[in-house]
Amino acid sequence: SVWATLSAFGADAKRLDGQLGMTAVLHTWGQTLTRHVHLHCLVPGGAVSASGEWHPAKSTYLFPVRALSRHVRGGFVSRLRQAIAAGRLPRLTDPKEIARVLDSL
Repeated sequence: SVWATLSAFGADAKRLDGQLGMTAVLHTWGQTLTRHVHLHCLVPGGAVSASGEWHPAKSTYLFPVRALSRHVRGGFVSRLRQAIAAGRLPRLTDPKEIARVLDSL
């Protein structure tokens, strides 16, 4: 979801019109060593166009935060629903409860 969103936003002609790069590290714990699954992503402040030109970010933030958040969340929930429907997450046993939680996001 994260890479799909970032690459789509970067390729958008209204935004950077180019190819982004990204390095991501998956962490499965927080500061107190409790389960806290999250990504740390390092993304350059611009994109390379098809002709090889650098297109820098147009503001302090690479992309609008709310739009980016909605897109990532939507992609994640969509892929999670697909995995549940395909039976790839057998530990999740109550489909109605799962649907209720996902619908609230």
